[in-house]
Amino acid sequence: MKVTILGCGPSAGVPLACGVWGNCDPSNPKNHRTRTSAMVELDDGTTILIDASPDIRLQLLREQCKRVDAVLLTHDHFDHTGGLDDLRPFFFHQGKKRIPVYSNYETLATLKARFPYMIYINDETTNSLYPPFIETYCIDYGHFDIFNTQIKAFRQDHGNMETIGYRIGNVAYSTDVKNLTNDMEESLHGLDIWFVDCMSLTPKPTHSHLEQTLDWIERFSPKAAYLIHMDPSIDFDRIFSLLPPNVFASYDGLCIDLG
Repeated sequence: MKVTILGCGPSAGVPLACGVWGNCDPSNPKNHRTRTSAMVELDDGTTILIDASPDIRLQLLREQCKRVDAVLLTHDHFDHTGGLDDLRPFFFHQGKKRIPVYSNYETLATLKARFPYMIYINDETTNSLYPPFIETYCIDYGHFDIFNTQIKAFRQDHGNMETIGYRIGNVAYSTDVKNLTNDMEESLHGLDIWFVDCMSLTPKPTHSHLEQTLDWIERFSPKAAYLIHMDPSIDFDRIFSLLPPNVFASYDGLCIDLG
């Protein structure tokens, strides 16, 4: 399995659209952060996206991605779903095979209201000139299988809503999380890699911050942890002096090959 961080920035990216870099050094390419999403490539060539940020088109072009077999959505916020329409070319490129999208009921209900033209319902409602290219699958928290791969979905607290964390083998992905949940306590032990939310240096109402995230990492003891969803307060070079040896700041394009 190979995991690529397509983007590791906050909802507004780094720099912000108004040109604000915060603490980040503009001369360091690793401080250029697009919105958070990831790509998981399995041994058989299957490609699974975790979220589809508004920057997904350029992210996938950068990584020379040739296929998308499924999407796991963590929640319905636009910085994690706004790029779904950019997956339409894969539908045509893959012989008009609809792309399965997995999430909880609340997220899928929002998608159906926000993007009704994308989502297949039945043949009678399908527009042949502009065919829907997504099929949605509602998942419960716990284990489910796609492409002969077992995935665990676990409940996370995003401050004012729930998000979904995902574990595939000994790799877990936890974006947009503010507080630990019982599901996280049961799902995050024995990890090789944990990609984990760390929005900022100081507390935020809906995201974890550095001190808290480091406490979580110490608690669950993954072999390695990578910070994601980082805002302009976190400079790539400066943060390393604050991190223990098994913790790293992610960057756009970071690729970890688990063999």
